[in-house]
Amino acid sequence: MKVIYLGIESGDEEVLALLDKGVTADEMTAAGQKIMKSGIKLSVMVILGTGGLALSGQHALNTAKVISAIDRPC
Repeated sequence: MKVIYLGIESGDEEVLALLDKGVTADEMTAAGQKIMKSGIKLSVMVILGTGGLALSGQHALNTAKVISAIDRPC
């Protein structure tokens, strides 16, 4: 079985900018949705604690939104 590993790291735009990720949460969501639609197994990586204490709440919330959107596209 084929598996694609997608390093989301965070679904929060501010955290992604601090990481200098080079993609947006929307771009990662779209990529994940395409992979899921293709029938290829998807494994997603998130970095826990990214953004430190100051950004941990928004990191967790926005990352959950990205993962949910990938799993259940509109």
